[in-house]
Amino acid sequence: MLQPKFPPNEMVFGRKPRGMLDVARQTWITGDPDRKRLKNSTVEYIEKLNEKLEMVHNIARDNIVHAQ
Repeated sequence: MLQPKFPPNEMVFGRKPRGMLDVARQTWITGDPDRKRLKNSTVEYIEKLNEKLEMVHNIARDNIVHAQ
Protein backbone atom coordinates (compact mmCIF):
# COMPACT_ATOMS: atom_id res chain seq x y z
CA MET A 1 0.00 0.00 0.00
CA LEU A 2 1.32 3.41 -0.94
CA GLN A 3 1.60 5.97 1.82
CA PRO A 4 1.25 9.67 1.10
CA LYS A 5 4.31 11.88 1.45
CA PHE A 6 2.34 14.36 3.54
CA PRO A 7 0.38 13.87 6.78
CA PRO A 8 -3.42 14.10 6.34
CA ASN A 9 -3.77 17.34 8.30
CA GLU A 10 -1.12 18.98 6.13
CA MET A 11 -2.98 17.86 3.01
CA VAL A 12 -6.28 19.30 4.33
CA PHE A 13 -5.01 22.57 5.83
CA GLY A 14 -1.97 23.14 3.63
CA ARG A 15 0.47 23.57 6.51
CA LYS A 16 1.95 21.67 9.41
CA PRO A 17 -0.16 21.60 12.58
CA ARG A 18 0.75 24.00 15.35
CA GLY A 19 0.13 23.48 19.02
CA MET A 20 -1.05 26.11 21.46
CA LEU A 21 2.50 26.91 22.55
CA ASP A 22 3.65 27.34 18.95
CA VAL A 23 0.88 29.86 18.31
CA ALA A 24 1.58 31.72 21.57
CA ARG A 25 5.33 31.87 20.86
CA GLN A 26 4.77 33.19 17.35
CA THR A 27 2.40 35.83 18.72
CA TRP A 28 4.93 36.95 21.34
CA ILE A 29 7.78 37.07 18.83
CA THR A 30 6.07 38.70 15.83
CA GLY A 31 3.13 40.40 17.50
CA ASP A 32 -0.55 39.62 17.20
CA PRO A 33 -1.73 40.70 13.73
CA ASP A 34 -5.38 39.89 14.50
CA ARG A 35 -5.58 41.82 17.79
CA LYS A 36 -7.33 44.85 16.26
CA ARG A 37 -10.16 42.88 14.69
CA LEU A 38 -10.67 40.29 17.45
CA LYS A 39 -12.30 40.67 20.85
CA ASN A 40 -9.47 38.87 22.67
CA SER A 41 -5.77 38.56 21.97
CA THR A 42 -4.50 35.25 20.69
CA VAL A 43 -2.84 34.50 24.04
CA GLU A 44 -6.08 35.27 25.94
CA TYR A 45 -7.99 32.99 23.57
CA ILE A 46 -5.47 30.18 24.09
CA GLU A 47 -5.67 30.57 27.88
CA LYS A 48 -9.48 30.39 27.83
CA LEU A 49 -9.41 27.44 25.42
CA ASN A 50 -6.99 25.59 27.69
CA GLU A 51 -9.27 26.18 30.71
CA LYS A 52 -12.26 24.82 28.78
CA LEU A 53 -10.30 21.77 27.60
CA GLU A 54 -9.24 21.00 31.16
CA MET A 55 -12.86 21.30 32.34
CA VAL A 56 -14.12 18.97 29.59
CA HIS A 57 -11.33 16.50 30.36
CA ASN A 58 -12.33 16.43 34.05
CA ILE A 59 -16.01 15.94 33.19
CA ALA A 60 -15.18 13.08 30.81
CA ARG A 61 -12.95 11.42 33.42
CA ASP A 62 -15.74 11.70 36.05
CA ASN A 63 -18.26 10.19 33.61
CA ILE A 64 -15.94 7.27 32.92
CA VAL A 65 -15.49 6.61 36.65
CA HIS A 66 -19.25 6.73 37.30
CA ALA A 67 -20.01 4.51 34.30
CA GLN A 68 -17.88 1.64 35.60
